[in-house]
Amino acid sequence: LMDASLGMGESDTRIDWTLVAAAANICDEDVAIPPGPSTTEKRYRCSLALDCTVPYEQNIDAIAQTMRGYVIYSGGKWRMYAGAWRSPDFTLTDDDVIGKVEIRTAMPYRDRWNAVRGQYIEPSLLYQPLEYPVIRSSADEATDGEGPVWRELNAPGVTSQYQAQRDAIVMQRMSRRKVRIVLDCGISAFKIRPGDTGTVTLSEWGIDAMSVRCTSWTFSPEGSITVTLDEASSADWTDPARVDYQTPATGTGVPAAAMVPAIPTEVSTTGLPDAIVVSWNGSSNAVPGTEYQVYEYSASTPFSSAVAVGSRTTQSSITIPRTSTTIAY
Repeated sequence: LMDASLGMGESDTRIDWTLVAAAANICDEDVAIPPGPSTTEKRYRCSLALDCTVPYEQNIDAIAQTMRGYVIYSGGKWRMYAGAWRSPDFTLTDDDVIGKVEIRTAMPYRDRWNAVRGQYIEPSLLYQPLEYPVIRSSADEATDGEGPVWRELNAPGVTSQYQAQRDAIVMQRMSRRKVRIVLDCGISAFKIRPGDTGTVTLSEWGIDAMSVRCTSWTFSPEGSITVTLDEASSADWTDPARVDYQTPATGTGVPAAAMVPAIPTEVSTTGLPDAIVVSWNGSSNAVPGTEYQVYEYSASTPFSSAVAVGSRTTQSSITIPRTSTTIAY
């Protein structure tokens, strides 16, 4: 947000630092994980390499997703929230409603799921994507009368399979919340923001202090405020017990020695008027990001005297200025 070169260059006065501190505290909470009995990890950790050529909001969203949270601009300030249950921010009753009331009690088929799967980044595999154990509930599948119905949840900024599982478990629990309410309210709903939690009471429909989360807020020229409220529960954010995690078999990582790149082949040179292009075929077992370094030495000296020429590159060629000396590469 604040970096003027690679970011938005926002002033620190336009950031709600109280919310930043609250989100940081949630991320730093210790959570029990296997094998126990005292093993813990921080609730959320972000391990991302960002592409500065993509829109700012895409990178901001990628960072926020590693804490199952979100960042919004509201009331002249940037506000960020980490994934956690929050005390109710608002209360809506019959008295706040001035227009339509829409209540949906079942999710459309395209939005239904009862099982979660996806990938995280595994450090022992040189930070390559790896599937975390799938999250399923036989009880939920029996209730739905079908299953599994999968929801993909990839975690490209997460390097702990337990954090990835924990996030998937929360999403699995949320699949049980099927009620959506759309209300036209008066000015009393003006301070509600997307992401806020609260309660709603609609006596005519038998709804009494239902816990909800605001997912949409629209102000109309006529003066009404339309809010979309999804059913929510604090139980969804309860930390899983150690036995709720799945621990993969040991030995799934690849030993470091097995990942030593093979020697490049088909090294060749192409002459240009004032330069030489050295080309090669990349290593047969190279992973994304493998770098190559070209060395040069005179034909009459052993390779031990070779010196690096140019910078390391992930490409399969390098251009070197031509000289009058016979050089080997």
